[in-house]
Amino acid sequence: MLRFLRFVCFVAVLATASLAVAQSPDLYEGETEVADQSEGERNAGLARILTGVIARLASDPSQAAAASIDGLAAVASAMAQQYRYRQDVDTSSGVIAYRQILIARFDPAMVEAMLAQAGIATWLGPRPEPQVWLAIDDGSGPRLVGAGQANAVSALSAQARARGLVLRFPDNPALSDLGLRAAWQSDTDAADTLLGGAEAQVQLLGRLYRAGGGWMAQWTLRDAGAEIGRITRSATSASVLLAAGADLAADALARRYRDLAVSGPPGQYRVRIHGIASAQAYARLRAYLDNLPFVRAAQAMSADGDALTLRLDLASGIEGFRAAIGQGAMLREDAEVGEIPSFEMIR
Repeated sequence: MLRFLRFVCFVAVLATASLAVAQSPDLYEGETEVADQSEGERNAGLARILTGVIARLASDPSQAAAASIDGLAAVASAMAQQYRYRQDVDTSSGVIAYRQILIARFDPAMVEAMLAQAGIATWLGPRPEPQVWLAIDDGSGPRLVGAGQANAVSALSAQARARGLVLRFPDNPALSDLGLRAAWQSDTDAADTLLGGAEAQVQLLGRLYRAGGGWMAQWTLRDAGAEIGRITRSATSASVLLAAGADLAADALARRYRDLAVSGPPGQYRVRIHGIASAQAYARLRAYLDNLPFVRAAQAMSADGDALTLRLDLASGIEGFRAAIGQGAMLREDAEVGEIPSFEMIR
Protein backbone atom coordinates (compact mmCIF):
# COMPACT_ATOMS: atom_id res chain seq x y z
CA MET A 1 0.00 0.00 0.00
CA LEU A 2 2.82 2.40 0.85
CA ARG A 3 4.48 1.74 -2.50
CA PHE A 4 1.13 2.32 -4.25
CA LEU A 5 0.54 5.62 -2.46
CA ARG A 6 4.06 6.80 -3.22
CA PHE A 7 3.40 6.09 -6.89
CA VAL A 8 0.05 7.90 -6.62
CA CYS A 9 1.81 10.85 -5.02
CA PHE A 10 4.29 11.01 -7.91
CA VAL A 11 1.58 10.76 -10.57
CA ALA A 12 -0.57 13.34 -8.79
CA VAL A 13 2.28 15.85 -8.82
CA LEU A 14 2.58 15.43 -12.58
CA ALA A 15 -1.20 15.68 -13.05
CA THR A 16 -1.90 18.62 -10.78
CA ALA A 17 -3.28 20.72 -13.63
CA SER A 18 -5.92 18.08 -14.37
CA LEU A 19 -7.40 18.60 -10.91
CA ALA A 20 -8.51 22.13 -11.71
CA VAL A 21 -12.29 22.51 -11.87
CA ALA A 22 -13.83 22.85 -15.34
CA GLN A 23 -14.63 26.37 -16.35
CA SER A 24 -18.23 27.53 -16.05
CA PRO A 25 -19.98 29.33 -18.92
CA ASP A 26 -19.51 33.09 -19.19
CA LEU A 27 -21.78 34.41 -16.44
CA TYR A 28 -21.66 37.96 -17.80
CA GLU A 29 -22.91 37.19 -21.30
CA GLY A 30 -26.42 36.54 -22.58
CA GLU A 31 -28.74 36.92 -25.52
CA THR A 32 -32.31 37.90 -26.37
CA GLU A 33 -34.49 38.29 -29.44
CA VAL A 34 -35.05 41.82 -30.76
CA ALA A 35 -37.33 43.17 -33.49
CA ASP A 36 -34.55 45.03 -35.29
CA GLN A 37 -31.14 46.65 -34.80
CA SER A 38 -32.41 50.09 -33.88
CA GLU A 39 -31.01 51.87 -30.81
CA GLY A 40 -34.28 51.63 -28.90
CA GLU A 41 -34.59 47.88 -29.47
CA ARG A 42 -30.93 47.39 -28.62
CA ASN A 43 -31.19 49.26 -25.30
CA ALA A 44 -34.33 47.35 -24.33
CA GLY A 45 -32.61 44.10 -25.26
CA LEU A 46 -29.49 44.97 -23.26
CA ALA A 47 -31.65 45.61 -20.20
CA ARG A 48 -33.28 42.18 -20.57
CA ILE A 49 -29.90 40.48 -20.93
CA LEU A 50 -28.54 42.32 -17.90
CA THR A 51 -31.57 41.18 -15.88
CA GLY A 52 -30.65 37.60 -16.77
CA VAL A 53 -27.02 38.17 -15.80
CA ILE A 54 -28.12 39.47 -12.40
CA ALA A 55 -30.33 36.43 -11.80
CA ARG A 56 -27.45 34.14 -12.83
CA LEU A 57 -24.98 35.77 -10.46
CA ALA A 58 -27.25 36.12 -7.43
CA SER A 59 -26.61 33.53 -4.73
CA ASP A 60 -30.27 33.91 -3.74
CA PRO A 61 -32.45 34.06 -6.88
CA SER A 62 -35.49 35.22 -4.91
CA GLN A 63 -33.45 38.14 -3.61
CA ALA A 64 -32.48 39.12 -7.15
CA ALA A 65 -36.09 38.91 -8.33
CA ALA A 66 -37.31 41.05 -5.46
CA ALA A 67 -34.53 43.63 -5.64
CA SER A 68 -35.35 46.97 -7.23
CA ILE A 69 -32.52 48.28 -9.38
CA ASP A 70 -33.64 51.64 -10.67
CA GLY A 71 -32.74 52.75 -14.17
CA LEU A 72 -31.58 49.33 -15.39
CA ALA A 73 -32.48 50.15 -18.98
CA ALA A 74 -30.45 53.35 -18.82
CA VAL A 75 -27.29 51.80 -17.35
CA ALA A 76 -27.25 48.56 -19.35
CA SER A 77 -25.86 50.26 -22.45
CA ALA A 78 -23.03 51.90 -20.52
CA MET A 79 -22.14 48.61 -18.77
CA ALA A 80 -21.99 46.55 -21.97
CA GLN A 81 -18.44 45.66 -22.97
CA GLN A 82 -19.49 44.42 -26.38
CA TYR A 83 -22.53 43.34 -28.33
CA ARG A 84 -23.26 41.69 -31.67
CA TYR A 85 -26.17 40.23 -33.61
CA ARG A 86 -26.98 36.79 -34.93
CA GLN A 87 -29.73 35.89 -37.38
CA ASP A 88 -31.58 32.60 -36.74
CA VAL A 89 -33.93 30.81 -39.10
CA ASP A 90 -37.17 29.50 -37.54
CA THR A 91 -39.21 26.93 -39.51
CA SER A 92 -41.28 25.57 -36.62
CA SER A 93 -44.50 27.05 -38.09
CA GLY A 94 -43.83 25.59 -41.52
CA VAL A 95 -42.90 29.01 -42.89
CA ILE A 96 -39.36 30.39 -42.95
CA ALA A 97 -39.01 33.24 -40.45
CA TYR A 98 -35.86 35.17 -39.55
CA ARG A 99 -35.13 36.12 -35.93
CA GLN A 100 -32.72 38.84 -34.82
CA ILE A 101 -30.73 37.76 -31.75
CA LEU A 102 -28.80 40.34 -29.70
CA ILE A 103 -25.77 38.93 -27.84
CA ALA A 104 -24.02 41.06 -25.22
CA ARG A 105 -21.37 40.80 -22.53
CA PHE A 106 -21.21 43.15 -19.56
CA ASP A 107 -18.26 44.50 -17.60
CA PRO A 108 -17.81 42.16 -14.59
CA ALA A 109 -16.50 44.85 -12.23
CA MET A 110 -19.39 47.19 -13.01
CA VAL A 111 -21.99 44.43 -12.60
CA GLU A 112 -20.53 43.26 -9.30
CA ALA A 113 -20.34 46.85 -7.99
CA MET A 114 -23.99 47.39 -8.90
CA LEU A 115 -25.05 44.19 -7.15
CA ALA A 116 -23.03 45.08 -4.05
CA GLN A 117 -24.68 48.48 -3.93
CA ALA A 118 -28.09 46.81 -4.22
CA GLY A 119 -27.21 44.40 -1.40
CA ILE A 120 -27.34 41.29 -3.59
CA ALA A 121 -24.85 38.58 -2.61
CA THR A 122 -23.19 36.94 -5.60
CA TRP A 123 -22.27 33.36 -6.48
CA LEU A 124 -18.90 33.75 -8.20
CA GLY A 125 -16.11 31.39 -9.12
CA PRO A 126 -16.13 27.96 -10.80
CA ARG A 127 -19.37 25.98 -10.67
CA PRO A 128 -19.97 22.23 -10.62
CA GLU A 129 -21.24 20.45 -13.72
CA PRO A 130 -24.09 18.18 -12.55
CA GLN A 131 -24.40 14.71 -14.04
CA VAL A 132 -27.96 14.17 -15.28
CA TRP A 133 -29.65 10.81 -14.74
CA LEU A 134 -33.08 11.33 -16.31
CA ALA A 135 -35.63 8.60 -17.04
CA ILE A 136 -38.64 9.36 -19.25
CA ASP A 137 -41.77 7.26 -19.76
CA ASP A 138 -43.97 8.55 -22.59
CA GLY A 139 -46.23 5.50 -22.34
CA SER A 140 -43.85 2.88 -23.70
CA GLY A 141 -41.82 2.30 -20.53
CA PRO A 142 -39.06 4.28 -18.78
CA ARG A 143 -35.86 4.92 -20.70
CA LEU A 144 -32.67 6.68 -19.66
CA VAL A 145 -31.65 9.81 -21.54
CA GLY A 146 -28.04 9.51 -22.67
CA ALA A 147 -25.69 11.94 -24.33
CA GLY A 148 -27.00 10.88 -27.73
CA GLN A 149 -30.56 11.89 -26.80
CA ALA A 150 -29.68 15.15 -25.02
CA ASN A 151 -31.13 17.24 -27.86
CA ALA A 152 -34.55 15.76 -27.10
CA VAL A 153 -34.47 17.45 -23.67
CA SER A 154 -32.91 20.72 -24.84
CA ALA A 155 -35.23 22.72 -22.56
CA LEU A 156 -33.28 21.27 -19.61
CA SER A 157 -29.83 22.17 -20.97
CA ALA A 158 -30.93 25.59 -22.22
CA GLN A 159 -32.37 26.61 -18.86
CA ALA A 160 -29.27 25.31 -17.07
CA ARG A 161 -27.02 27.45 -19.27
CA ALA A 162 -29.27 30.45 -18.69
CA ARG A 163 -28.71 29.90 -14.96
CA GLY A 164 -24.93 29.54 -15.37
CA LEU A 165 -24.61 25.74 -15.29
CA VAL A 166 -23.36 23.12 -17.74
CA LEU A 167 -24.98 19.68 -17.49
CA ARG A 168 -23.39 16.36 -18.32
CA PHE A 169 -25.35 13.44 -19.81
CA PRO A 170 -24.19 9.80 -19.49
CA ASP A 171 -22.25 8.38 -22.42
CA ASN A 172 -21.25 5.02 -20.93
CA PRO A 173 -23.79 2.28 -21.82
CA ALA A 174 -22.44 0.11 -19.00
CA LEU A 175 -23.95 2.53 -16.48
CA SER A 176 -27.41 2.62 -18.08
CA ASP A 177 -29.04 0.04 -15.80
CA LEU A 178 -27.70 1.73 -12.66
CA GLY A 179 -28.71 5.14 -14.00
CA LEU A 180 -32.24 3.97 -14.75
CA ARG A 181 -32.61 2.53 -11.24
CA ALA A 182 -31.26 5.69 -9.65
CA ALA A 183 -33.51 7.99 -11.68
CA TRP A 184 -36.72 6.00 -12.05
CA GLN A 185 -36.76 4.14 -8.71
CA SER A 186 -34.99 6.82 -6.61
CA ASP A 187 -32.49 4.09 -5.69
CA THR A 188 -29.87 5.81 -3.55
CA ASP A 189 -27.60 2.73 -3.53
CA ALA A 190 -27.50 2.82 -7.33
CA ALA A 191 -26.86 6.58 -7.25
CA ASP A 192 -23.99 6.08 -4.79
CA THR A 193 -22.48 3.36 -7.00
CA LEU A 194 -22.60 5.73 -9.98
CA LEU A 195 -20.45 8.21 -8.06
CA GLY A 196 -17.55 5.76 -8.28
CA GLY A 197 -17.59 5.71 -12.07
CA ALA A 198 -18.61 9.25 -12.96
CA GLU A 199 -16.54 12.41 -13.13
CA ALA A 200 -19.27 14.62 -11.66
CA GLN A 201 -20.06 14.34 -7.95
CA VAL A 202 -23.22 16.45 -8.29
CA GLN A 203 -26.12 14.33 -9.57
CA LEU A 204 -29.42 15.60 -10.94
CA LEU A 205 -31.87 12.69 -10.86
CA GLY A 206 -35.11 13.09 -12.80
CA ARG A 207 -38.25 11.05 -13.44
CA LEU A 208 -40.61 12.39 -16.13
CA TYR A 209 -43.78 10.55 -17.10
CA ARG A 210 -47.28 10.94 -18.50
CA ALA A 211 -49.96 11.81 -15.94
CA GLY A 212 -53.53 12.26 -17.13
CA GLY A 213 -53.54 14.77 -19.95
CA GLY A 214 -50.14 16.18 -19.01
CA TRP A 215 -46.82 15.31 -17.40
CA MET A 216 -45.39 14.75 -13.93
CA ALA A 217 -41.75 15.21 -12.92
CA GLN A 218 -39.74 14.40 -9.81
CA TRP A 219 -36.28 15.93 -9.49
CA THR A 220 -33.64 15.24 -6.85
CA LEU A 221 -30.25 16.97 -6.55
CA ARG A 222 -27.40 15.19 -4.73
CA ASP A 223 -23.91 16.42 -3.94
CA ALA A 224 -21.32 13.73 -3.11
CA GLY A 225 -24.08 11.37 -1.98
CA ALA A 226 -26.05 13.88 0.11
CA GLU A 227 -29.48 15.06 -1.03
CA ILE A 228 -29.62 18.86 -1.15
CA GLY A 229 -32.83 19.50 -3.09
CA ARG A 230 -36.04 17.83 -4.25
CA ILE A 231 -39.19 18.95 -6.10
CA THR A 232 -42.27 17.34 -7.63
CA ARG A 233 -44.16 19.23 -10.34
CA SER A 234 -46.95 18.65 -12.86
CA ALA A 235 -47.70 20.58 -16.06
CA THR A 236 -49.22 20.18 -19.49
CA SER A 237 -45.83 20.87 -21.08
CA ALA A 238 -42.85 18.56 -20.60
CA SER A 239 -40.52 21.47 -21.46
CA VAL A 240 -41.70 23.40 -18.42
CA LEU A 241 -40.90 20.44 -16.18
CA LEU A 242 -37.48 19.95 -17.77
CA ALA A 243 -36.65 23.61 -17.12
CA ALA A 244 -37.77 23.16 -13.50
CA GLY A 245 -35.01 20.56 -13.02
CA ALA A 246 -32.39 23.08 -14.12
CA ASP A 247 -33.84 25.69 -11.78
CA LEU A 248 -33.69 23.25 -8.86
CA ALA A 249 -30.02 22.57 -9.58
CA ALA A 250 -29.12 26.26 -9.85
CA ASP A 251 -31.11 27.31 -6.77
CA ALA A 252 -29.88 24.50 -4.52
CA LEU A 253 -26.23 24.81 -5.55
CA ALA A 254 -26.32 28.59 -5.11
CA ARG A 255 -27.64 28.18 -1.56
CA ARG A 256 -25.14 25.42 -0.81
CA TYR A 257 -22.07 27.35 -1.92
CA ARG A 258 -23.18 30.85 -0.93
CA ASP A 259 -21.75 30.65 2.58
CA LEU A 260 -18.68 28.69 1.48
CA ALA A 261 -17.63 31.49 -0.85
CA VAL A 262 -17.13 33.90 2.06
CA SER A 263 -15.78 31.41 4.58
CA GLY A 264 -12.17 32.48 4.67
CA PRO A 265 -9.33 33.90 2.59
CA PRO A 266 -8.40 31.99 -0.57
CA GLY A 267 -4.98 30.40 -0.68
CA GLN A 268 -3.05 27.16 -0.39
CA TYR A 269 -3.77 24.87 2.55
CA ARG A 270 -2.35 21.47 3.56
CA VAL A 271 -4.69 18.64 4.56
CA ARG A 272 -4.17 14.99 5.42
CA ILE A 273 -6.56 12.35 4.08
CA HIS A 274 -6.33 8.73 5.28
CA GLY A 275 -8.30 5.57 4.64
CA ILE A 276 -7.34 5.45 0.94
CA ALA A 277 -7.51 1.68 0.61
CA SER A 278 -7.03 1.15 -3.13
CA ALA A 279 -6.38 2.71 -6.51
CA GLN A 280 -10.15 2.87 -7.00
CA ALA A 281 -10.53 4.79 -3.75
CA TYR A 282 -7.88 7.24 -4.83
CA ALA A 283 -9.64 7.73 -8.18
CA ARG A 284 -12.90 8.51 -6.32
CA LEU A 285 -11.06 10.97 -4.10
CA ARG A 286 -9.55 12.72 -7.12
CA ALA A 287 -12.96 12.97 -8.80
CA TYR A 288 -14.46 14.35 -5.59
CA LEU A 289 -11.82 17.06 -5.17
CA ASP A 290 -11.90 17.85 -8.88
CA ASN A 291 -15.60 18.62 -8.69
CA LEU A 292 -15.65 20.78 -5.57
CA PRO A 293 -16.13 24.22 -7.16
CA PHE A 294 -13.87 26.03 -4.71
CA VAL A 295 -10.93 23.58 -5.03
CA ARG A 296 -8.89 25.17 -7.79
CA ALA A 297 -6.11 22.56 -7.71
CA ALA A 298 -4.75 19.78 -5.52
CA GLN A 299 -1.22 18.41 -5.26
CA ALA A 300 -0.07 15.32 -3.38
CA MET A 301 2.92 16.19 -1.16
CA SER A 302 3.71 12.94 0.66
CA ALA A 303 2.36 9.46 1.45
CA ASP A 304 2.34 7.54 4.72
CA GLY A 305 0.59 4.18 4.91
CA ASP A 306 -2.98 4.68 3.69
CA ALA A 307 -2.73 8.47 4.01
CA LEU A 308 -1.82 11.30 1.68
CA THR A 309 -0.84 14.85 2.56
CA LEU A 310 -2.26 17.23 -0.04
CA ARG A 311 -1.78 20.88 -0.80
CA LEU A 312 -5.11 22.38 -1.83
CA ASP A 313 -5.47 25.66 -3.69
CA LEU A 314 -8.80 26.91 -2.31
CA ALA A 315 -10.95 29.78 -3.49
CA SER A 316 -12.97 29.79 -0.27
CA GLY A 317 -10.57 29.19 2.61
CA ILE A 318 -10.12 26.11 4.77
CA GLU A 319 -13.36 26.73 6.68
CA GLY A 320 -15.27 26.52 3.41
CA PHE A 321 -13.60 23.17 2.72
CA ARG A 322 -14.56 21.95 6.19
CA ALA A 323 -18.16 23.07 5.70
CA ALA A 324 -18.45 21.28 2.36
CA ILE A 325 -16.94 18.09 3.75
CA GLY A 326 -19.42 18.19 6.63
CA GLN A 327 -22.33 18.25 4.16
CA GLY A 328 -21.04 15.44 1.95
CA ALA A 329 -20.62 11.69 2.22
CA MET A 330 -17.02 11.19 1.06
CA LEU A 331 -14.81 12.54 3.86
CA ARG A 332 -15.18 13.00 7.62
CA GLU A 333 -12.92 15.28 9.66
CA ASP A 334 -11.03 13.60 12.48
CA ALA A 335 -12.10 14.54 15.98
CA GLU A 336 -8.50 14.84 17.17
CA VAL A 337 -6.96 18.14 16.13
CA GLY A 338 -3.48 17.84 14.69
CA GLU A 339 -0.90 20.10 13.08
CA ILE A 340 -2.91 20.15 9.86
CA PRO A 341 -6.61 19.32 9.27
CA SER A 342 -7.05 15.56 8.92
CA PHE A 343 -9.92 13.72 7.20
CA GLU A 344 -10.89 10.07 6.85
CA MET A 345 -12.19 8.70 3.58
CA ILE A 346 -15.43 6.95 4.52
CA ARG A 347 -16.68 5.79 1.12
